[in-house]
Amino acid sequence: MTEPHWADEPQPMSVTPIDPPEHATPTYTDMLKAGIVTGVSAGLACLLIWAVARLAGVSFDVQAPGRDVLSPVPWYVVALVPLLAALLGVVVAGLFLGVRRGSIYVRGGGFVVAVVSLVSPLAQPVEVSWATRLVLASMHLVTYLIVVPQVARVVADSDPARRVRHTPAERA
Repeated sequence: MTEPHWADEPQPMSVTPIDPPEHATPTYTDMLKAGIVTGVSAGLACLLIWAVARLAGVSFDVQAPGRDVLSPVPWYVVALVPLLAALLGVVVAGLFLGVRRGSIYVRGGGFVVAVVSLVSPLAQPVEVSWATRLVLASMHLVTYLIVVPQVARVVADSDPARRVRHTPAERA
């Protein structure tokens, strides 16, 4: 079996298997949809982690920033914070729509934010168990792993270098 003549031609690189056509450039609305879907997904994943940890006997009493007393982390905070983080990330990542190699900036910025966010759970006072700290840190990492790659993919699909230009006849 012989390969088609176009198999030898260099193909443009794309995050998705097929380069998106020029008229399908992701918009800020697409970014918002990605943020909502990934934020809800991350929130549900964190809520599942929280529930399993609670069943295992992990206490979620932590010291909130600016407070001196320990208070429990309620379930709704565990579910809502990833969604809010995703939406905030989308607002910032939206600045890189249409920017050449913008997804690299989104991935790098998301990584930095994820590492900085680990300070809060890991720097808790001695009264907070290490099990609590590690479970909370794992929730931060899960949120990062769910949200950042998908948002970066949407930004990458808006990269001008990855656009495929079609003539009007080819679109029909």
